[in-house]
Amino acid sequence: MEEMLGLALVLFVVAACALGTGVAVLVLVARRLVLAASEGLGDLTLRAASYGVGRRPSVGRLRLALRTELDAARRAVAAAREQGLPLGDAPALVGRLQSAARELDARLRTLGREPDADVVRRALPGLRAEVEVVTRSAADLRGALLASGSAVQAEELRALGDACALESRALRTR
Repeated sequence: MEEMLGLALVLFVVAACALGTGVAVLVLVARRLVLAASEGLGDLTLRAASYGVGRRPSVGRLRLALRTELDAARRAVAAAREQGLPLGDAPALVGRLQSAARELDARLRTLGREPDADVVRRALPGLRAEVEVVTRSAADLRGALLASGSAVQAEELRALGDACALESRALRTR
């Protein structure tokens, strides 16, 4: 009888652990899906806001350019990391660019809701210049990562070509 009770207790504990793990996994998956959906909706809203003429679409285009460039820079660093390419300070620089972009995006978002057209007209050139600095920096960083990757790949291809030529000569002389 005690053995049956002990076995039932062990089975209960195992079932509770499995259920708890399953619930935790479901919660994490649900959070990730909600986050991905909200990011997709945010991108869609931003793209829609960037169409047209006037101050609001101008602000929307600046925000979209900022987001697009930073996403591309983040993906370039991730791709370079996956390929084992030299990164240097690129990850830290992308982090700093993202921080600057977040602050700039918040100011642009506030400006997009500004009802006074004169305030927007006066603020837009300065913010546009800041967006250009951030986007140009992100593009330069991406270009450097691509160039370092192509230099490494070109050297590997050259070595592969030399090895193939050497093997071809060796096979012909046999």
